Amino acid sequence: MPSYRAAVIGPSAFIQVLRFVALALLIPAVLFSLACGGGSSTTTTVGPAPTFTSTAPPIAQEGALYTYTPTTTTTDNSTVTYTVSGVTGAAFSNGTMTWTPTHAQSRVANAFTVTATTSTNGTATQTFSITPNGNIDGTAVDHAITGTGLVDYPQDLSAASIFALVPNKTGGFYTLTGSGDASGNFTVGNVPVGGFWLHIPRTDNGFTTDNYVWTTSSDIDAGQLIVGRPDAVLATTPVTVNTNVTLTTAPVSGDTLLWSSPDAHSFGNVPALPSKNLVTTFPQNGGLIDSSKGDRGFLLHYTTSGLSSHILESETFSSLSETNGGTVSLTGSTVANSGSTTDPNIKITQFDAINAALPNTTGPTVKNFTLYDAGYPGTEGWPIVNPSDSSLLALVSASLNNVTADTDLGSIPFGIVSQTGVGYAQFEDLSSRTISSGGSTYILQDVGSVIVANTIPSSTIVPLLGEPTAPTVNGVDFLSNQTITSLTPQISWGPPAVGTPTAYELTVLNPAAAGVPSQVHYFYTSGSGVTIPPGILQANTSYVFILKAMLYQNSAFLTAPFRMGTSISATSEVSGLMTTSAGATATIRKNASNSVSPQTVLIQPAANGRLAITVKK
Repeated sequence: MPSYRAAVIGPSAFIQVLRFVALALLIPAVLFSLACGGGSSTTTTVGPAPTFTSTAPPIAQEGALYTYTPTTTTTDNSTVTYTVSGVTGAAFSNGTMTWTPTHAQSRVANAFTVTATTSTNGTATQTFSITPNGNIDGTAVDHAITGTGLVDYPQDLSAASIFALVPNKTGGFYTLTGSGDASGNFTVGNVPVGGFWLHIPRTDNGFTTDNYVWTTSSDIDAGQLIVGRPDAVLATTPVTVNTNVTLTTAPVSGDTLLWSSPDAHSFGNVPALPSKNLVTTFPQNGGLIDSSKGDRGFLLHYTTSGLSSHILESETFSSLSETNGGTVSLTGSTVANSGSTTDPNIKITQFDAINAALPNTTGPTVKNFTLYDAGYPGTEGWPIVNPSDSSLLALVSASLNNVTADTDLGSIPFGIVSQTGVGYAQFEDLSSRTISSGGSTYILQDVGSVIVANTIPSSTIVPLLGEPTAPTVNGVDFLSNQTITSLTPQISWGPPAVGTPTAYELTVLNPAAAGVPSQVHYFYTSGSGVTIPPGILQANTSYVFILKAMLYQNSAFLTAPFRMGTSISATSEVSGLMTTSAGATATIRKNASNSVSPQTVLIQPAANGRLAITVKK
C-alpha cells in the first residue's frame, strides 16, 4: 500500500488562517450594515429666502433714538428674525432696530446691513446708509500773549448771536439757531451734512466783529492768537510815569525813547534827553499795568542807522501795579540789546507791482519792515498787526514809503527784549483807495500785501501771494462802481497768479455807518465765491467790499479758521462803491442811517488784523 507524508500545519499558522477566514466573513457584514443605515448623518434643509418689503427711514439726528422695524414676506410661511451689522450701537430687540447716533456718527454716512433669517434657514440682506443731522460743537478760546506766556481767554458767548445758515434747494438759506456760554463753548443743533455758514461774533481788544465761516466741519476751534490781556483795564485818566534810570548810552539826535507794555496795551513817548541820566516825566496811555497778572513794562532806546532803527538798550519792569490817574516810578539801569542780526533784502518792486495791478489806488501809503519780539516762544505764530500800535515790541523797523527800488537794509543788530520770546518779521506794502459817497470821503488803507513769518530774514523777502483774479459782483467788475438790484449778490473770483491761498476773507462794509460794529461783516471761505446771505445788505445803501487772499502755515481752515500758524501772507483789493437799488426787497435788520454830515473816514487794519474805523476831524 503506498504511503503518503501528511502536511504539517503548526498551531500558530492555523490561528492565522482562522483570523483570515473570520476577517473575510466580517467585511461583507460591515458593508451590509452601512448600506442599511446602521451609522448616523446630518442633513441641513435651506428654505426659500425671505423678501424685504420695507425701507429704512432716512432721517436721523444726533442723540435722538432712531428705530426701524423691517418687514419681510416668505413663501413657506416660516418665521423671520433679524440682525444688524456695520454700525456700532445698532441692535435688534423684538424685531425693531434701535440706534442713537453719536456725535462722531452724525453728519457722516453710516452703512447698515440688516440680515433676515427664516426658521427654515433662508436668508436675505438689506443694505442702506443713513447720514444723521448733527450738532456743530465748538469753542472760541483765545490764546493771549502775556507776561506769563500763552493764557486762555474764552470769548463770552452767553449773549452772542450764533447760528448756521444752511443752503436750501432754491438758492437761499434757512437758519438754525445755536447758543453759547461764558466759557467760550457753542453749539448749533440738527445741521445736515454739507457746507454751511457758521455765524459767530467775536470781541477782540475792544473791537467787535461779525464773522461768517463757510465750513463742513462738525467740530470747530474759533479761537485765535491775540496780543496782550483782553481783560486789561483801560485808563480813563493817563498814568503819570516818573523815570530815574541810568542809560548805557546817551541819546543822540534821531534817537527815540519809548515806554511799552504789550501785556496791558499801554504805551508812552519818553523825552529823549541828551544824557545817560534819564530823569523825566511822561504820560502813559492805554491799559493799566498789573504785575499780579504778569504784566511787564519796557523802557526802549532806539537808534537810527540809514533807513532802519533798532533797539540799542532796554530795561524791563515787572513789579508795577497801576491805578487810574496814578503815578509810578521807574528806577534802575538799562542793558544793551544785541547778540543777533537780521539782513532783510526786500524785493520792493515785486510788492509794488501787486499794488500797481489794482486800479484806482493811491500809494503805497504804508510800506515798512518790522521785526517784533513776540514775547513768547512763537509756536502759534504772530497776528497780523497794525504797526501804529505803539504797545508792540518792535526790535527793528524801517519806513520805506518813498522807496521804489529793491532794497537790502544790511546787517542790523538786535536782541530779544522780553527774554521769553522770539523774533517775527513783517513786511507790508499797502496802498489806499479813496471812495466818495454822499459828500463824505472814505479812505481804505487795506490794499496790497502783508507777509509775516517767524524766520529772521537773512536773505530775500518776496511776495508769496498775489491778489484774487477777475473778481465780479453778479458778473460785473468788482472794482467798478455799480448799482446792484439784489440784496443777496454773488461775489466770485479766481485764484491768484502767485501762490495758493489757504482761504479768502470778504469784508462787507457800510462806510457811512462809521464805528457801528453791526455794519462790518467778515466772510471766510476756502472756495471761490460768496453769496451774501439775507439780512446783511439794506436797500438804497452804499457798501464797499474788501477781498483778501490769505495763505496760512496752518492749513486746517475748516476746523480752525482763525489759527493762522507761524507763517502768514495776505493780499487784498477793494471794490468800487456798491449801491443797492431803492426797489430792493425788505430786509431783516434795521437799516443804518445814511443821513450823516460830510466827513472823512479812515478805514485801516486794527491791532487784531480786522478793521478800525476812524472819523477824521
